Amino acid sequence: DFIKQQIPHFNTSQNFVLISTEEVDISLLRLQLNAKNIKIDFTEKSLNLKPITIENATAQLDIFDLIIGQLNIAKLEVDHAHFDIDLKESTESSTQLPKIPVDEIFSNTKLVPIDRVVLSDCDFKINNSHQEPLAKITAHKATLANLKSEVILLLDKISFSSEDESKKNIEGELNLNASLNRDAITVKTLTLKLLDSAVNLDAKFNNYS
Repeated sequence: DFIKQQIPHFNTSQNFVLISTEEVDISLLRLQLNAKNIKIDFTEKSLNLKPITIENATAQLDIFDLIIGQLNIAKLEVDHAHFDIDLKESTESSTQLPKIPVDEIFSNTKLVPIDRVVLSDCDFKINNSHQEPLAKITAHKATLANLKSEVILLLDKISFSSEDESKKNIEGELNLNASLNRDAITVKTLTLKLLDSAVNLDAKFNNYS
């Protein structure tokens, strides 16, 4: 009951997502929370994200925060989540890359009480502005670490498929180790396999915002 009461509190403590779930179980011995049939609604419509459904999620609670009456999740494991994303049609002809909203990102990292998120066997369906399928992405494992002042992204065997103009299926795989802070984007390793080719690189981008 205590954990269920925290969900509305979390929903009102930030303006990013609204969370609901049908079933919640907690193990006091392991300090683990398990939830099934979860739905996440994004309140920021500019993200173009439809509601996310999750079959199963397990959260490892931080015992030290619980002692002082705060709820913080040290690790959130998400299995078999389904994402459906519609891309907006761009009316601009500019070739400049969009700026990353650094201040907004790091304002939210301080509000979200989650240190690490791990996605396993999750799928993403990408549609164009007419809701026609463009690509399908399967994340065998993806990890996002929230260090408050830095965000780390690890992608392990992210497979994707799409069709070209001739309806030929194109498949590939991506592996990534990257980090983001207020000053730089650092790509420690990036491996991209596409058809019969492969690319490996590392890079650092300063003053990107």
